[in-house]
Amino acid sequence: MSANEKDTGKSRTGFAVWIAIGIAMGAVLGQVAFDNIAIGVGFGVAMGVALGLAFDSGKKTDGKD
Repeated sequence: MSANEKDTGKSRTGFAVWIAIGIAMGAVLGQVAFDNIAIGVGFGVAMGVALGLAFDSGKKTDGKD
């Protein structure tokens, strides 16, 4: 970051949290429904990314990002 750029304090940690929640939920779903955690984690990552983008898009920005 250069000296002219100001840190607004905004972070994307919420996006990472949704991915982590999706992985956990997908692992449980995969174990219960498919008897295979790996299949569920694949669905969970996709679900986490979708939810993370959906909730993160609602945040207001100042247009300078």
